Amino acid sequence: MKTLLLALEDRVKMVDECVSKLEHSTEGAEISAAHVSSRIDALDRERDSRMI
Repeated sequence: MKTLLLALEDRVKMVDECVSKLEHSTEGAEISAAHVSSRIDALDRERDSRMI
């Protein structure tokens, strides 16, 4: 029973590490998406100011 519990704890630790890595990647993707969105807005404003 103790061996089973230790194996389960190891599995939980491994899953927690994977989730942590995914959270980190997701945060990076959100930052990148915000940066791209900001850049698109800036380019739109620049284009609009040239048309006037």
